[in-house]
Amino acid sequence: MSDPPITRPDVHGSTRRHLGPAAFARVDAEYLAAADRVDAWLGQWRGEHRDPRRPPGAVVTLDELGTGILIGWLWDTQLGPVTDPVHALITLRATQAALLRHAILLRWEPGALGTDPPTHRPGCRVT
Repeated sequence: MSDPPITRPDVHGSTRRHLGPAAFARVDAEYLAAADRVDAWLGQWRGEHRDPRRPPGAVVTLDELGTGILIGWLWDTQLGPVTDPVHALITLRATQAALLRHAILLRWEPGALGTDPPTHRPGCRVT
């Protein structure tokens, strides 16, 4: 079973309960940076593939973007380069929350990765 996406308030509540102020500030900064990367990438993609019939600032839908493009970006840029499990989880949760704002549900399926995640690509499903 996949974990549900965690929104920023959920991350804030759980991290605040378990971390001191300095550690929380580091996690929060990393979370916000990861979410900002999603927003920046989607904004860039939208600018390069702008449909003149859509209003500026409209959300990017998965139908427009395409699952393959999204998964490629996730692995090549957003999640793939992260080697530390703690940082990977923070990045994953921020990415899920940012994508959810665009009605893109990123389900992480750790079982699909097996025992050696770096050698297996998509362990995620996008709906």
